[in-house]
Amino acid sequence: RPEGNYFNIMLIENLETFIYMEKIIEKYNLDIDIAIWYKGCISETLLTELESWIKDNESEGKICEINIFPDYDPVGIGNYIRVYERLHKGHTKVDFFAPMEDLESLIKDQNYNGQELLNQQKFKERIGAFAQFAEKTNDSKLACLLKFMKKYGRGLEQEALFIE
Repeated sequence: RPEGNYFNIMLIENLETFIYMEKIIEKYNLDIDIAIWYKGCISETLLTELESWIKDNESEGKICEINIFPDYDPVGIGNYIRVYERLHKGHTKVDFFAPMEDLESLIKDQNYNGQELLNQQKFKERIGAFAQFAEKTNDSKLACLLKFMKKYGRGLEQEALFIE
């Protein structure tokens, strides 16, 4: 259990990123108490366990922040929205990690397995719902990410953040 009244949980989508998390923590000066790896879509079991764990800690006066570190693609954004809608309440805040100062150049210039999105029907179908969520929750980071994804027609795999 983290010490003090505040703790930060990072949900990380890819195993390679989880393994190299220390590099990312150092590069982006992150404060993480607990890192949890998941693959693809976040499971209902993980959400239920987090909900229970947060409830137990909030009863002790602790404040939780959950940062999701997804691939910046339709599945990753969908995961962020699911976690937000399920756990962003009371003293628990949910956000997603994105290096905003580098985000546009990473998406525009990436050499690491760039994901072409605009030709994917799933992205076309979901971008409107993603944009509505960003507007409803006043999420400027998500709105900015979506703008760059539309502009360059691609997403970004999180491994691009630690490839030199």
